[in-house]
Formats: sequence, C-alpha cells, structure tokens
Amino acid sequence: MASLEIKIPNISVLATNWVVSFCPVSIIKLAAFEVGLDDSISRTTPPTLHSAQIAGVSSPAVTEWEKDSYLPKAASLEAIANKFGVTTEYILTGKGDSSLMQKEQSNIVPISPKMAPVLSWVQAGTMTNVETVDMSQVEEWLPLPDSDCENCFYLKVQGLSNYPTFQEGDYILVDPSLQFSDMNSGDIIVVRKFDEATFKKLVIATDGSKYLQALNPEFKPNIIPLDENCHFVGEVVDCVRYIYRAKKKMRKS
Repeated sequence: MASLEIKIPNISVLATNWVVSFCPVSIIKLAAFEVGLDDSISRTTPPTLHSAQIAGVSSPAVTEWEKDSYLPKAASLEAIANKFGVTTEYILTGKGDSSLMQKEQSNIVPISPKMAPVLSWVQAGTMTNVETVDMSQVEEWLPLPDSDCENCFYLKVQGLSNYPTFQEGDYILVDPSLQFSDMNSGDIIVVRKFDEATFKKLVIATDGSKYLQALNPEFKPNIIPLDENCHFVGEVVDCVRYIYRAKKKMRKS
C-alpha cells in the first residue's frame, strides 16, 4: 500500500449568506490519497476524474470546487463523505470524524536512520577499537542498513585489489564487534598490520593455516600471509555503491 501525505491550507469561503470555515479538506487530494492506497484503482487515474466519479459530477465541476468558486451540492458532499468514511462537516470544515485518514496515517511510522562514520584507512590502521577514533575528525556519515550494527563504520574502497566484486569508490560496512575466531573461510575481513589496513577474503586451508587473498586474480601480491603482526579489525558485512552523486556546489548567498 502506498501513502500520500495530505497538507491542507486554511481558507475562508463566503457561501450565499453564510461563511463556512472551509479547511477545506481538498477533495482532489482525498481522491489522490485513495488512488495511492487502493490497488484496484489505476495509478494513471487523475485524482480530479476520480473525485468527479465519486461525486457524480464532471471534472470541471470538481476543479471549480477546488477554486472555491462554489460549494458542492448536498448529494455530492454526502457521496464524497460516504466514500471516504468521514462526515460532510469534515469535508467542509476539517472538523469532525476523520477516522479513515487517522486509520491510514496510524500505520505510518517515522523513520530516523542511524548513521555510521566513514573512517579513513589511516584511522582503521591505527585504531584499537572504534571508541579510540576521534569522531570530530570524521567528515562523512552514511545511514546504516541494519540498526543492530551498533559500532559499525564505513571504509571507502581504494584500488582494484578486490575488483570487480568491490569497486573503487564503494563504501564497505565493517562490523568490529565480531571475533576473528567466528570467521569462516570465504568471509571478507579488514585487517591492520602495523599502521596500514586492508580488506581481503579470508582463506582457511585444510591444514588450518590462514591467509588473505585478493578477489582480483590479476592483483599482485594475491596472497597475504597472516602473522602475529596482523590484527583483526572486523568483518565486511555490507557494501554501498553510489551510481551517481552530484558534486557539492557552493550556495550563492
């Protein structure tokens, strides 16, 4: 089901010899709302036409209602109110029963994505854990696909050692909370050695020996032995690739 946020201005309308505090609950927007919610209605159906079909009038008549040229007749108002499960008072004033709208909007949950820092390879090569990183030095943050990744961080791929699986400019998501003992052969991991960090495929041979291997068979050296100077940073659990990102422009004051 799709949803449509309805924002309705406050307007006052003079009708014959009395004033209606006309919210108005836009009939066209109500129709557009239903077109978005009801899969049985073609998405190509113009909301004005759908409104007219509900009210039993012509499309130009609905347009005139929206322009506040005149109010719908009682029969049309009742047809619209019945269709949307509200009262005619709600259509005219925005007050009264709006149970349909409230019911649908109650299913909308606002999402506040959790962000993770994009660390440099220098930071990844020198840190002992995420808490040691000075976050004030982080220039870029990206949303996390999984909120459970509490201490995850991104690294921006450089070079072609793991091409084409990982391409230069990709953002790999690293989970440092996992233990090296939990890693399996074939997992992609980040390892630091002295002050440098790299990510490669972990290979565990049948004799139990472990080493890192570049995914790009043409990359040399393709094999990196794991020794006592190699320290496990985390597992690569996801990757983000931006097909297109516009360069930031200076805003004119």
